[in-house]
Formats: sequence, structure tokens, C-alpha cells
Amino acid sequence: MNIRDKLGESNYTENLSKSIITHGNNYRLKQALNQKNIKLAFLGGSVTQGYTPEKMIAQCYPILVKDKLMQLTKNKTNCYWLNLGFPGTDSSMGLILTENYLVDYQPDVVFIEYAINHDISIESATKFESLVRKLLHLRSKPAVIVITLLTKELYSAQDLMLHIAKHYELPVISILDTLSPLLAENKINWNDYSMDEGHANTSGHELIADCIHSYFTHTLQSTRDNIYSINNQILYAATYEGLELIDLGDVIACESTFDKESLSSIFFPSVLRNNKSSEFHFFRTKQKCHGLLIVFLQSNQKEFGSANVFIDDIKVCTLLGYSIFGWHNPVIKILPISNSLCDHKIEIVMDKEDEKKEFYLLSIAIY
Repeated sequence: MNIRDKLGESNYTENLSKSIITHGNNYRLKQALNQKNIKLAFLGGSVTQGYTPEKMIAQCYPILVKDKLMQLTKNKTNCYWLNLGFPGTDSSMGLILTENYLVDYQPDVVFIEYAINHDISIESATKFESLVRKLLHLRSKPAVIVITLLTKELYSAQDLMLHIAKHYELPVISILDTLSPLLAENKINWNDYSMDEGHANTSGHELIADCIHSYFTHTLQSTRDNIYSINNQILYAATYEGLELIDLGDVIACESTFDKESLSSIFFPSVLRNNKSSEFHFFRTKQKCHGLLIVFLQSNQKEFGSANVFIDDIKVCTLLGYSIFGWHNPVIKILPISNSLCDHKIEIVMDKEDEKKEFYLLSIAIY
């Protein structure tokens, strides 16, 4: 029995309205919903991807949102969607994927779902606010909608995200506020929503999509707000708003003995792989920046090795390609360098003991 059947239609609909904890400025969204063609983009973690430990959810909430939106507009809208959900990631991955995909895709509506992958810290606030501002400044001027999920222990970075969302007049759709009263009153149990600590099941995905649909319906019925203007005042910090990707294959800007490789299973189609037969094992570039975001692959297979990062000939960290906690997943290392914008020599060199091991450099971004 799904959540709708368990609560009954009337109670279910009433609880959907509780998910809209702040409406935000609706100008951009009303603009988007009145278009003939609309592009949706979804940034988030494993729930957005549709992952569960048992199987992928075929009808995950991004697909359901797209279908419900077409029904809402009586199929007068051509609806395109891009699901950029990836397990275990937070807004730092959102920043990378925005540069990698959304700058070209130019969406009309972007959903951000990272609340259960963020901790509560100034660094988390900085990453999230940087992502919000980067999305708002895209050429297509998209409506940005925040979705806050929860774990079985009711953990969510919602308060942090809500504070930033209100600052930028963004809507927040809270699955936390929808579910927690129902769980407290034993009207549903956790297994009605999730099969583990936080991954939504089919019924859970339907609930998330219905909450978003409720917000869309409310927006269409509301009067248009004043023209949206991005708040120029930064609330916490937006250090990574101007993040740019380095073209790893640029033979003029970059020098490397790594090989180009294709990885179809992740969002980095062209990456660099350690050439184990090479005499030297390095990537080198010179960039004008304040700091770096380095994305590499981590695995629990012992065939994977580590690489050392040098900034201006000084070793600053080691990228652990092997970890017992790895699952062939991308890991992002943020490396601040200096407060002033100046040229820096950046080198990634395989550890001497691991030169014949696997290592994948997925992306480097500068800010």
C-alpha cells in the first residue's frame, strides 16, 4: 500500500500543501510554465538518481515531475528533462555538473536536492550558496527550486538551505516537513517511504513528485510576482560561484603522460587515466586562480593507487584512489591556494609506490 492509499486522498492532499515551507518569488517559474518548450534539470544525490540498494527506481521523481507537468499543461508543453543525480554527492558536485552540462543545456527550471548529503557547516553553506548563485546567473535565467529530504533519523540540512533560499527568494519543498508529523503520529511508518536509511522507494518518489506538482499547481493559480532580481548581497560566502573547468585535453595549457579514457557510467565522459607503462606519471598545468576543485575516482579495489598534488612545487595533499569505503565513485577535493588571483603551477603526480596502479583524474575546476 502506498502513502496515498494509507492516508486517504483528502489527508494525502492536505499533507502535500505542508511541503511548501516558503513560496519564493514565482516570476521565473511562471515564465517557464507558460512556455511551449520547457527544460527541467535535477541536481542531487542518490534519491534524485533513483538509486536503491535493491534496484534503480524506473519511475523516479524527476520522470514523474516531467509527466505530471505535461498533464498539468494538458500536454500543450514539450517537456525536456535532464537528471544529474549522483549518489553520495553534495553541492560541490552540483557546481561541477552545472559547468559540465547546464551551461550548454540552459534549463528553465532547476531542482536542487542535497539536504541529506550536506553537513551543517560554513563550508557547506558556501558550497550551497555558490551553487544557487551560479544557477541563478545562467543565461536562461532559470527558476531554482530547493527540495529538502530526510534520513530515517530525521537528519536534513534543511535549516541551513532554507536560510539561504529565503535570502534569494527561492521556494523550498520540504519532504521533511511533510513526513515527520505523519511519522510522529504513526499515520505512516518509515518503510512506507524508504527501504533503508534514506533512499525513497516507489511510493516515496511518488510523494516527492506530488509535492512538486502541488507547488506547480499553486504557482499557476497565483498572481505573478514582481520581476525577479538576484540579491547582490552574499549571505555566507560564494567562493565557488565563478568556478570554471579546465580542459584536461588542452595540449597547450596542460602537459600530461596520462591517457584519455571514456567512462560511460558517470558524468565525466572524457577523463585521464594513469598510463602504467609510461616512464613518467604526471599531469601539469599553469592556471590563474584562487584555488582548485579536483575530481578523481575512488575504488575499494587494491589495483587503484594514489597521486600527490603539488602547488608551486609544494606538496599539498594526496588523492587516495584506493579506499575501503570507495565504490568506484567520484570524490571532490577542494584546495584553497591564495586570497589573491595569480598564476599557480599545478601538478598531480602518481605516488612512487603506485606508479603501476590505476588512477583516474575526472575533472579539475578553478575558482
